[in-house]
Amino acid sequence: MDILGDINSTKKLHKLSPKQKKELAKDIRQKIIEVVSKNGGHLASNLGIVELMIALHTVYESPTDKFIFDVGHQCYPHKLLTGRLSEFDTLRQAGGISGYPDPKESPHDHYHTGHASTALSLAAGEMIARDMKGEKNHIVAIVGDGSLTGGESFEALNHIGSLESNVLVVLNDNQMSISPSVGALSLLTNKLRASLTYRSMSRQLSGGFSKMGKFGEWVVGLGMRLKTALKNILMANQYFEQLGFRYFGPIDGHNTELTIAFLKRIKLMKGPVILHVLTKKGKGYTHAENGPTKFHGTPPFIAENGFTKPGEMSFSKVFGKSLSDLIATNKKVVAISAAMTEGTGLGIVGKEHPTNLVDVGIAEEHAVSVATGLANASMKPVVAIYSTFLQRSYDQIIHDVALSNLPVVFAIDRAGLVPDDGPTHQGIFDLSYMSTVPNMTIMAPADAYELDQMLKLALSLNSPCAIRYPKDKVPESTDKPVLLGKACVEKTGSDVLIIFIGVFRDAVFEAVSALESMNISCSIINLRFAKPIDFETIASEADGKKLVVTIEDGIVEGGIGQRIKTKLMVETICLGVSDEFPPAAKRDVLLKRYGLDAEGIQKSVLHHLEK
Repeated sequence: MDILGDINSTKKLHKLSPKQKKELAKDIRQKIIEVVSKNGGHLASNLGIVELMIALHTVYESPTDKFIFDVGHQCYPHKLLTGRLSEFDTLRQAGGISGYPDPKESPHDHYHTGHASTALSLAAGEMIARDMKGEKNHIVAIVGDGSLTGGESFEALNHIGSLESNVLVVLNDNQMSISPSVGALSLLTNKLRASLTYRSMSRQLSGGFSKMGKFGEWVVGLGMRLKTALKNILMANQYFEQLGFRYFGPIDGHNTELTIAFLKRIKLMKGPVILHVLTKKGKGYTHAENGPTKFHGTPPFIAENGFTKPGEMSFSKVFGKSLSDLIATNKKVVAISAAMTEGTGLGIVGKEHPTNLVDVGIAEEHAVSVATGLANASMKPVVAIYSTFLQRSYDQIIHDVALSNLPVVFAIDRAGLVPDDGPTHQGIFDLSYMSTVPNMTIMAPADAYELDQMLKLALSLNSPCAIRYPKDKVPESTDKPVLLGKACVEKTGSDVLIIFIGVFRDAVFEAVSALESMNISCSIINLRFAKPIDFETIASEADGKKLVVTIEDGIVEGGIGQRIKTKLMVETICLGVSDEFPPAAKRDVLLKRYGLDAEGIQKSVLHHLEK
C-alpha cells in the first residue's frame, strides 16, 4: 500500500502516472477488503467504484468542488483518498469513522447520506445557491442506477434540466441497487448497454484514447461529438437529453484514464451533463463479483475464501419463512419489497412463490400505494421495509392506507437500535409516528413464535397493521397465545411493575432476578401491542406498586411509555432512546448506552426507589 499511504492529499493524484493509478486502485481495494472482512460493511459497491473515484478526485478539487453521494454506502474509496487512511480500521466501530458520508468527520463530506434518491435534489440546491452567490465551483452528484428508480430522482432531473446551470451527474451503472434493479428506467440503461451497434462503434472511437498522450484529450473531444451524432442516429430521443441534459456514455468506469479524459472535457461544458459510467459491483474480489448481493452489506468474513460465519436465526428469516408458508395456503397474500428482497427475508418467497412477490425498486412511497391498490382489490398485501426507509412513505401510510382503513400489513424490519450503520439507519421513530395514525394496529414480538402468530393475526384483520422487529438474534420462544390487543403477564410481584415491548424479555428477567435478590418484588408485562395498549391489564398490575418502568426500543418522546405514564397514578419512568441520533456501534453497545440492558434496567429501578 505504498502509493495509498502517500496520498494524504488529492492534489498528489495529479502527479501519478497511469501505471501508478492502477497500483493505487489495487491498494484501495486491498485496504477495503482487509477492513470490511474484519468489521463488516458494504463491500461490493465500494470495490466497484474505485477507479471512478480516482478519476473524479484527479479532475475535480474536493472539497471546493462538491461530491454528493446518493445512498452513501459507496464512499469508502472517497474516504481513503481524502486523508482518512489512518482511521479506516475504525470503520463502523463505536467512536470510529462512519460507513457513510459524515460532515462532522471531514470537510470532503457535505451531507449525511444513507437513503437513496436524494443526491440530485441536494445537488440542485447547491447549484442554485452557488449561482445566487456568484461562485464558480463544480457540483458532482454520484448516483447509482438503482437510485434513479426513486421518485425524488425523477423530480430532481426534471427540475435541474430546466435550469440550464452547470452540474454533473455521474450515473454509476453497475446494473444493481441491492437487489437487481427493476423498472422501465433499468430497461433504458440496459438498452444503452446492450446496443451492439452502438457499443461496437463506441469501442472503435474510444479504444485508443487513453494511449494517445497529449493528443488524447483532443481525440476525446472529437470522439464525444461523433458519438453524439451516432446516438442521434442509432438511439434517437434519449430520455436524459429530452429532460435537458447533455448525455455521454456509456463508458468503462474501470478505465481510469479514459474516464479522466471525459471528465476534463465535461468540466469545460455549460449546463447539466450526465456521464453514464459502467462499473462492476465487487470488482477485483472474485467472491464479491460472483455474489454482489451477498457482499452488498456483509458481516465479517474470511478474506481468503469469502466465507462468513453461520448467522444466528434472525427475525427477518423467521418472517420470510412464516410468510412463505402463509402464501402457500392463501394465494391472495402478496409480498412487496422496495429493492430489499433478501435483506427483509423475502428471498424465500421469491423462490417458492415468485408470482406473489412484487419488487418495486427503491421507491418506498410507491410500494405503500401499490399495497393500497392491492388491498382495495381484495388482496392481502404485506409491505416489508426497514424502519428507517418506511419513514419516506409516511404520507402514503396516512393518506392512502389508514384514511381508507385498508388491510395493509407493514412488516417493519430493522426496527429500534440498528448495529453498525449509524444515525441514518436507526429505526427508532416508527413506534412513535405509527402510533399516531388512526385505524392502525401495532405489534412487536418478543420471539419467533410471537412473530409467526402476529403475522397470522395481522392477515386476519380488515384494517391496517404493523409488526416491528429488530436486527437482532431471536430469543428462545414461549408458546403463550397472541390475542388481539392483549398484553401478556409473564410474572407477578408486589413492588415494581416492568412493562416491555419487543425483545427485552431476557434482559428484564435478568434485571428482575438481581432486584429480587435485594428483596424487590417485580411484576413483568410483555405488552406485545403498542396500539391498542392494554391499559386494563396494566392498571390491574400497577395497582399498589411503588414504581412502574416501561422499556421500548425507540425514541422516548411520543413513545408508548409516555402514553402509559399519562394513564397511571403510580410513579412511572420511561426507558428508551434519548433525544438524539444514535451513533454507529454494535447493538449491545447501543442498548447499554441507553440503559436498555439488564444492568441499566436494574440501575434505573434502584435509582428511583432510593429517591
